[in-house]
Amino acid sequence: MAPPPPPAADTSRLTVPGQRPPPPARSSTIDLAAELNKEYLTIEQNPFASGAFSDVYPGRWEPPNDLRYPEGIDVAVKVFRLGGVVADPNYAANNEKCGKHLGREVFVWQRVGHPRITPFVGYIRGFKDDIVPCIVSPRRQANLVAYITTNPQANRLTLMCQALEGLVYLHTFSPSPIVHLDIKPENILVTDEGTAELCDFGYAKVLDGVSTGFTTGPNPGGSYPYMAPETLMGVGYSNLTPGADIYAIGSTILYVLSGKRAWYNLKGKGLLTIAIIRGELPKWADHPMEGSEEAVKKTWDLLRRCWHMVADQRPSAQEVLDELLAIEALGGVKPPAN
Repeated sequence: MAPPPPPAADTSRLTVPGQRPPPPARSSTIDLAAELNKEYLTIEQNPFASGAFSDVYPGRWEPPNDLRYPEGIDVAVKVFRLGGVVADPNYAANNEKCGKHLGREVFVWQRVGHPRITPFVGYIRGFKDDIVPCIVSPRRQANLVAYITTNPQANRLTLMCQALEGLVYLHTFSPSPIVHLDIKPENILVTDEGTAELCDFGYAKVLDGVSTGFTTGPNPGGSYPYMAPETLMGVGYSNLTPGADIYAIGSTILYVLSGKRAWYNLKGKGLLTIAIIRGELPKWADHPMEGSEEAVKKTWDLLRRCWHMVADQRPSAQEVLDELLAIEALGGVKPPAN
């Protein structure tokens, strides 16, 4: 049996999280009903994206009995990289990491449903050689980086507000909030209708003591330059809070509204780590923005709050969204014209 249909996406602006799905079960198991029959999934030969543990391929899901997609759907198929050389001393550890990454992602993603979250279609445990697993989701037009590059007239502030709506939903999810832990422009997708969605829950965690059963090691993951100071200082996966997402969304806002990534002028992860741990901040002069003086000032005031060294002193996702809406009301900001 196919899992229940996700809420229908709409293209209108939402305010607060919106209607919630049924509360997630307090269990560390994966819903077996979400497992797909690989006979009805085809993928193309070449991936269009790659991550630390997986490659993402375009594909087509055409099941005879999935009421959500009776005519089939173009999908993105995230195929995990298990295997390697058995003699490699890291073989077992790498496969264990991939397995936990898959488990966390399915555990969280199958439980959420919101117009600003990319829907979860399902997973297959033995997609390749009856061993290698994959996760299936609807294929989108592009990630945010590619979209704003090819659509320079896109309303970047509106796209960020839509992504924030997804983050508000996760951080206020009932009964247990969810922290994404890998917020970055590449993990914001844009639909054919031009609306933004959050995706990729491979590092996500559920708060309030609800275990996924797939804990991570001392390195909780994330991506430079979006990792919060506490993440880089090794506080541990179990101690990370929504504040880590707020730091990352601040750096994402900076990139989207200025056209330049935080610390673009620093070379190497070592220098990036030192700058972030020291509490240094990207400079206004390195990231010019076009807009009214008040709108630009409010944007930078918001970013500095998002980058506070103390996680619980950062604003909530709802506060960030409210500030962005206020900036939009002032005419918004965007990268300067070339």
